[in-house]
Amino acid sequence: MSFSSFSFPSEEQIISLADRLRPSDRRELLASHVKQDPVKCLKLFVKHSCRLCVLTTEEGTAAIGGIAADRTCPGAACVWLLTATAVEKYPKTFFKICRREVTSYLEQYDVLYNWVDARYTQAVRFISRLGGEFDATYRLCAGHKFLFFTFRRK
Repeated sequence: MSFSSFSFPSEEQIISLADRLRPSDRRELLASHVKQDPVKCLKLFVKHSCRLCVLTTEEGTAAIGGIAADRTCPGAACVWLLTATAVEKYPKTFFKICRREVTSYLEQYDVLYNWVDARYTQAVRFISRLGGEFDATYRLCAGHKFLFFTFRRK
C-alpha cells in the first residue's frame, strides 16, 4: 500500500475508487447524497477539501480522504474518508495511516467532525478506535440514521 498526503487525486484515481467502493461506503454515500453519482460526489469532496490523502495498492485506489475547513466555525473542519475493499487487506497499515492523518489534521484544527451512517458499524468502530467521540446527536438521511462524531485536539 502506498500513501501520499496533500496530493490531489487524479481523475483516474477518483474513478478507480468510485468503481471499487466497499458496499457499506457506497450505501452510506447513496443515503447521504441521494441520486448523485459516486464519481461526482468524490470530485465535489475533493474540490472542497483543503487537505487530502490518497492510498493506492497494486489493484488501484484504496482510499481517498481529507478535510474541508468550516467557514462558519474557525478551528473546525469536516473530515471524510471513502474506501475500497483493498483496505481490508492491510488493516494495520490502514489504521496507522489514518491515525497519523487525524493527528496531523488536529495540529491544524481544534475539532474535526462529520456524520456516519449508523448501519455502517465497521466505520463506527473504526472512528471510535481512532479516538472519535459520539454523542446522542443524529439526523436522518434518506430515512437512515446518521450519527454525529468529533475528533478533538488533546
